[in-house]
Amino acid sequence: MSISIFNRLFLIGTLYSCSVFSQAKEIAVIGHAGAPSFAIANTLPSYQRAINDGTDFIETDIVPTKDGALISIHENELSLTTNVSSFSQFANRKTSKLVGAKYYTGWFSEDFTLSEIKMLKVHERGPNTRPENTAYDGLYNVLTLDEVINIAEQNYNRTGKITGIYIEMKKPAYFTTVGLPVESKV
Repeated sequence: MSISIFNRLFLIGTLYSCSVFSQAKEIAVIGHAGAPSFAIANTLPSYQRAINDGTDFIETDIVPTKDGALISIHENELSLTTNVSSFSQFANRKTSKLVGAKYYTGWFSEDFTLSEIKMLKVHERGPNTRPENTAYDGLYNVLTLDEVINIAEQNYNRTGKITGIYIEMKKPAYFTTVGLPVESKV
């Protein structure tokens, strides 16, 4: 039986709120994009490090793909965080778009299917800020929201500790205007 993303998040959030908040915890620790000081943001090792370090929640950035899949990546312009520019078969997809109130030139998640996104490898978005993370460039794939949820679930199954998930939908109004509303999928 397949459980929808919404039901899985609801279950995780409900279990978390019943156990943790009932303990009157005053401060919640949130791993923003995991633990990006130790691994590339929005990757398996970043989320796993945050969970292992005891965060109460992991935060993930979400954008949609052309086929409506939700992926965990900081923004929809893919060259900022992936190696998309190194694929000759994707060269013709480089374009300029008005996203929100700003023009961007590059490759955009909404122009790629999930299977194409899965060909890409992530790289450090801020190499001047976190040069040590560049050692991980090209090692990890872009995660889906389902995969992020699975990381938290696997941790719960292994340890019994519930880790909640904060979802930051990037530019939801823009995606609605291009026919890819994200709110109904979360």
